[in-house]
Amino acid sequence: MDIAVAIVVSDPGLRRALLALVSGWQGFHAIDGLPADVRGVVISTPRDCAPERCAQLTRAGNRVAILAPVWREHELANYEAAGACGYLPMDFDLLRLSQLISEAGTAIARPA
Repeated sequence: MDIAVAIVVSDPGLRRALLALVSGWQGFHAIDGLPADVRGVVISTPRDCAPERCAQLTRAGNRVAILAPVWREHELANYEAAGACGYLPMDFDLLRLSQLISEAGTAIARPA
């Protein structure tokens, strides 16, 4: 079963890079944007997914990972409170990002 990974990023270059990256991961398929009926992992940024939206997405059964261009402790706390599964600096530590998405996908495949 492939896990959907929705890329919800308005910056075209970053969106293309993330779509290409996720498309290469076995067991996952990348989606450009967030269709209403998708349940899976969402990769977004603070600009594109406010903590309130993150909370809505997590309540709907998604796992949300936020890529932050600037690390902010208060922002981290807000996203953790909203249920984000990760708040990562946008430094493209691909190993850390792939581990986070793999763990999130496992959580999706194994519902509580």
